[in-house]
Amino acid sequence: ADGVFRVEDPVEAERGSYLTLARLWQSAVGEEIAITPQEFKGLDLARLLKVWGIYQYPLPSEYESVQALSYPGIVWIRMEEGAQPRAMVLSAAHKGHLTLLDPLAGEIHLSEEEFQIRFTGRGVLFWKEIPGISLPLAQGVSDASVRTLQAVLKVWGHYPGPVDGILGTLTQTAIKTFQQQWGLEATGQVGMETYLILAQAVLDHRVPTIREKP
Repeated sequence: ADGVFRVEDPVEAERGSYLTLARLWQSAVGEEIAITPQEFKGLDLARLLKVWGIYQYPLPSEYESVQALSYPGIVWIRMEEGAQPRAMVLSAAHKGHLTLLDPLAGEIHLSEEEFQIRFTGRGVLFWKEIPGISLPLAQGVSDASVRTLQAVLKVWGHYPGPVDGILGTLTQTAIKTFQQQWGLEATGQVGMETYLILAQAVLDHRVPTIREKP
């Protein structure tokens, strides 16, 4: 009921966390994951994620950056001093506390202060490609990904220029406007973190978030 892939063996907690996070992603697009304990043991996780079009990216080690990106992710938490860190899923951020899905213990809650103390700085998030926009963006030539990006930025009112696929000054200015709007460093370049925020804006509810729903 809590969405956690439960395991009894601590050795399997990491795989359980990967499946719990995958379940969040599949739920966002209206699909459910049903895997038996027997299937779990022989599961080729890398192949499964590839089939679902899910990629991995390191979660920022700073808590403020984790909050800014607002993607759910697998985090390694040291629950007690001297204990081995274990993987669990950061699934929601509320005012003053965070919800974590632990394959060994189920849903647990930590205050922001507790999380920052216990978070080891190691984490992984999942992401999906925005249809029609792939990184890196080509420069100096007309590029299909740049063309799609220009069309998206034009719809949002950030880009007044032609949709020509050229990553020029107008496009870079529009990217900076988008970055400023979302609290990112205004570089005018689409790096991975800008792409992740762009994916949230374009794919909307199909990308799970730790933010509270309005």
